[in-house]
Amino acid sequence: MRRLALTCTALGALAYAGCSAAPETTSDATDEAQTSSRPGWSPVSRGIAARTLTADAGGAAGRSALVVYGGYGAHPEHTQAWAEALVAARGTDLDVGVVYASQGPRDALYRAREIGNTALARRLAADPPQTIFVLAHSSGSFVAHELLGVMSADLRARTRYYDLDGGQDGLTLAIGRGLASLTFVYASEPDVGLSRNGAFMRALAPQYPGAKSFVVDAAASGCATSNCLHDTMITSRPHDPHTFDVAEDYVDFEGRVVTSGYLAR
Repeated sequence: MRRLALTCTALGALAYAGCSAAPETTSDATDEAQTSSRPGWSPVSRGIAARTLTADAGGAAGRSALVVYGGYGAHPEHTQAWAEALVAARGTDLDVGVVYASQGPRDALYRAREIGNTALARRLAADPPQTIFVLAHSSGSFVAHELLGVMSADLRARTRYYDLDGGQDGLTLAIGRGLASLTFVYASEPDVGLSRNGAFMRALAPQYPGAKSFVVDAAASGCATSNCLHDTMITSRPHDPHTFDVAEDYVDFEGRVVTSGYLAR
């Protein structure tokens, strides 16, 4: 149905290494991609777009917001496609009325700080949703942590944050304590083991009071490597059994199910 993508990642404060896949785009191409958007989306700030959902006939608009951050290499249309698939699967259940999608960071450690999170925080504060679901895949977690850091205490208290096989940098104990919930998500496959950052996700949860971990059952994913399992945060069956695939896994859900079992109201 939809598409999105991703590539390399980093583990919080750990040294960034072992990135076997080159970024799908250069920084210049990423700048150009900021103007790309799927139908129905409108720009909010640099790298971030929004889509307001229409209410069902006779129903009220949803009271929650969904905020989705793609990983390194994800173009705007990729993350928007992933967000649309999530809304189709869980939007009604989560009472979502508006969805925001951010392209992936320009570099895997998000050194450039180029995404317009401050403007997004202001927009959320102007009309606070009842619940804010923030999902961040891979190095997109560093971008999400920036948003959480500039949020007001009231917004944080409304936020359920899901770190999808990502990193830690920027996620302080104070931020973690102020969230409505904090969940570290990773995948497991009996023959392969854990997803790329799975051991790190599992180790992080006990460091934050009240935080939880969630294991995606990837036994039927077809994955042969931990890098493939990295994308089971997005899709039940990644397109390449050996690695992540930005251009397909975030976008093409035909014959595949968007991963959403970790989400809870």
